[in-house]
Amino acid sequence: MKKIITTVFLSILVGPLGCTSTTSPYKSVFLCESGEQFEANLGHETAELRFGSHIYSIPRVPSASGMKYISDDRSYRLFVKREEALLMVHDRSYRACKLQH
Repeated sequence: MKKIITTVFLSILVGPLGCTSTTSPYKSVFLCESGEQFEANLGHETAELRFGSHIYSIPRVPSASGMKYISDDRSYRLFVKREEALLMVHDRSYRACKLQH
């Protein structure tokens, strides 16, 4: 019974990240408070990030909560928790990025 409850809880928690768009091959589309938008395919080992006209593959690193992806040179950092993300590209931060449904 505990295993079923855990599975249901994880499905609810991660479910929105698995929504697909008919216009994009990416699993998640985020819109930031600055008006910038990015798309991400969030995986267990890497995130494929489409930002502007570029695509980046960023490795996942351990995180206390949520998901954290950081490029080897730390130029690209993506933090995702529930339906909100923070994207850092070089010295610029894109905050309060909300998952679009």
